[in-house]
Amino acid sequence: MLIEILTPFLIFMAAEELGVNGILAVVAAGIAHSFNYKKMNPEVAKAESCI
Repeated sequence: MLIEILTPFLIFMAAEELGVNGILAVVAAGIAHSFNYKKMNPEVAKAESCI
């Protein structure tokens, strides 16, 4: 759980060090994470396999 809380801050800090917009980097990472979460969620995978 701690990693889930700290990840956006780490992404923001890394993006700012690279000279890109940290806020946009965090938003993009959140969107990418939500796509991967749907694929890896066992409840969703189980429901999709029944269809």
